[in-house]
Amino acid sequence: MATKVKHLRGLLIGFAAIIIFINTAVAASTSPQFCAVCHRSQAAALERSSHKRINCNTCHRRNDFFDVFAWRTKVVGMVFHQITFLYQRPVVANVSRDGCLQCHGYVLMEVTRRNALKVSHKEINDASYRCTECHNTVAHPAATTNPKFPTMDKCSICHDNKQVSASCEVCHMKDVSKRRRVETSWRITHGP
Repeated sequence: MATKVKHLRGLLIGFAAIIIFINTAVAASTSPQFCAVCHRSQAAALERSSHKRINCNTCHRRNDFFDVFAWRTKVVGMVFHQITFLYQRPVVANVSRDGCLQCHGYVLMEVTRRNALKVSHKEINDASYRCTECHNTVAHPAATTNPKFPTMDKCSICHDNKQVSASCEVCHMKDVSKRRRVETSWRITHGP
C-alpha cells in the first residue's frame, strides 16, 4: 500500500511539474524576448517597426477565451519543435483581422487617404480579406517570408466593373497617368 501511495505521489508531483513548466513557458511567451530565442530576425525587425512596443501575442493570438488554451498548446509545441529541430521552414505565422482591428478598427469607419490613394477598408473587411493580404510587413519589415503589399492586382479582383467600379477616380486622388508605377503584373498587362 505504501508503494502505491509513493507512486501516486510521484505521478502527481511529475504532473504538477509539467503543468508548472507549461504555464511558465506560456507566461514567458508574452514577451518579444521569449519569441526572439527562435525568431531572431523577426524580433530584430520588430524593434525597427512602429509596432515595437506591442507584445507578440497581441497580434498572433486571437483575443477570445478559448484561444488562450489553444495558444498555450501551440507555444509548448513551438518550444518542442525548436528543441527537437522538427519544424518546417519557412516558419509562417498568421495574424487574424481581429488582431489588427484591436488597434486599427478606426480604418473601418473612415476612408484612408495616403500616397494619392483613397481606400475604404470596410468593404475589404466585409469581403473577409485579412489585413495581411496587403500589409504583412508592417510589424516585421524585411523579415517577412512572403512580403505582400497593396497593389492594383489585388484591387482589381473586385474592381472589375462588375462587382465594383474600375474607374481610376474611385481610388486615385490625382491623375494616374503622371504617377510612378510599381512593377507588378498590372503594369506588365496594361503598360504605361
